[in-house]
Amino acid sequence: MIAGIRAAHIRIIFRLPPHLGSFADPLVYLHWFRRFRPPEALTGLHVISPSTDNRCRSSEIISANAIMRGCHLIPRFGDSQVDPSSGPDHAVDDYLEFYLNSYIDLYMFHELIQDNRY
Repeated sequence: MIAGIRAAHIRIIFRLPPHLGSFADPLVYLHWFRRFRPPEALTGLHVISPSTDNRCRSSEIISANAIMRGCHLIPRFGDSQVDPSSGPDHAVDDYLEFYLNSYIDLYMFHELIQDNRY
């Protein structure tokens, strides 16, 4: 089930030098997304958007072992044209809403379908 779970955009994975502390796992700097909204009627997919705090992206440093799994986000393009010069690395920063792809693998499909049975 995805209740209580949030998606995040990992920006960097790093380790601190030993003189700054002892951490068993690597650390991850990430930008959070808001909680999942109910699935859209048309697509059946959950929609998420970047989380902000005072107009800045909500970010945090967490332990890498706190990450459950990867997920596949599809930009919600709308009516605007995609700028091909921006390249694939800029999509997360260029769009305000994303679909959570529940069809990426069997595990994700099963968890999201179970969650949608109200």
